[in-house]
Amino acid sequence: MISSRLRPTPVNAKLYLYVALSNTLLHQGIFILYLIDLGFSAFEVSVLQALLFVSVSVASVPVGLLVDRIGARAAAALGQVIIATILFSQVFGPSSFWFFLILFFAHGVGLTFRDNSELVILYETAERSGQGAETAFPVLRSRCTAIRAATVSIAIIIGGFIQPFSWTLVYVISGTAAALAGVLATVLLPAPSAAAEKAAGKGDTDDEVAVSRWQVLESMGGGWALLLVVSSLMHGTLTPFLIFSQTILKDQSVSTPAIAVTMAGVYTLGVIAPLLAPRAMRRFPTMFLAGSTLTLLTAGLILASLGVGPITIAVVLIAASVPEVTAIALDFSIQDEMPADNRGTLTGVVTLLESTVIGAAYLGFGAVAVALGSTGSAGAFAALPFLALLIVVVAWLVKPAMVRKLDTDGESDETIHHDSVVETKL
Repeated sequence: MISSRLRPTPVNAKLYLYVALSNTLLHQGIFILYLIDLGFSAFEVSVLQALLFVSVSVASVPVGLLVDRIGARAAAALGQVIIATILFSQVFGPSSFWFFLILFFAHGVGLTFRDNSELVILYETAERSGQGAETAFPVLRSRCTAIRAATVSIAIIIGGFIQPFSWTLVYVISGTAAALAGVLATVLLPAPSAAAEKAAGKGDTDDEVAVSRWQVLESMGGGWALLLVVSSLMHGTLTPFLIFSQTILKDQSVSTPAIAVTMAGVYTLGVIAPLLAPRAMRRFPTMFLAGSTLTLLTAGLILASLGVGPITIAVVLIAASVPEVTAIALDFSIQDEMPADNRGTLTGVVTLLESTVIGAAYLGFGAVAVALGSTGSAGAFAALPFLALLIVVVAWLVKPAMVRKLDTDGESDETIHHDSVVETKL
């Protein structure tokens, strides 16, 4: 019988330390100001940001293949070293736009290595916890997300205080933290799973590997594709909206201090909300969480387009909290469907689609904002979560058995639905 309590382990403690160290990035909340200080125009900054998403999209599948080949731990270390090199180069290298184009593209590759590897490591750690992935993954994922959000929030505040004295110091501290995370990755992160080691040592030819992985992708089925599409559209809604929400609130005559407090609330909820994911996943099916979240987002964006500041603030805070819970549930369901020896490759496919949708959504939101204004763009953008919701409803009507299969079955449900699991200790 699986224990209802997850005991603290050295492996999990090291994992949490790695997550905190890898997110000690003081520049993260103010790097756009640095680019402006270097003399880049707003258009050039937008091009750099767009290139970052293009880089993530292009690199996702090749990086996923490499993660399967060298192991997630080595790939995470490589990603951190790339990120550290980029951060140092931004203050010690040339300040030309063309040089920064190269840096931002490389930064996207580094982020892809880091993020894809971390998700694979989280699932494999949960799978080997002795508690079952369905019990351990939500707790590990939610706590790592909370640690990441808390670390980023603190780092941004520290960076804001240091910046008036020296941009170089801000970037050197960030780069040093990333480099240290890369060096310590092999110590702090768990070793590859037996399945991953076996896959890495198979000795198959490149053609055989490519064919087998394509067959795996084809065999994932409609349920997995549904999860992937819903997750991508949800992230494609949230990421641009939370960024553009500052201009929407300003357009609605909300004061700058009120906007700052709202953004602080966004980061605070980013710490708290993920911790509720294990409880929510025990009580509600994944697709119910997805459908409810998409309904809230659709209604919220329409309400935000009314131009009433307090209502928009409430919408922003809801958008920063409820979807965080649903994202963890979707992440688990997506990872749980993957075969262990192709998890890196398939995670790359997931990242490819999500980053492509987010990048396209950024461009779409910006174009609509120019045409309709910031406030009007919120209502128009409600079409995206509504589309995802429509896909979920159609799937329920056409293939209800496929949708039900995506949720925890009765046997696992008996394990997960236990009141004492709430008091988990990782």
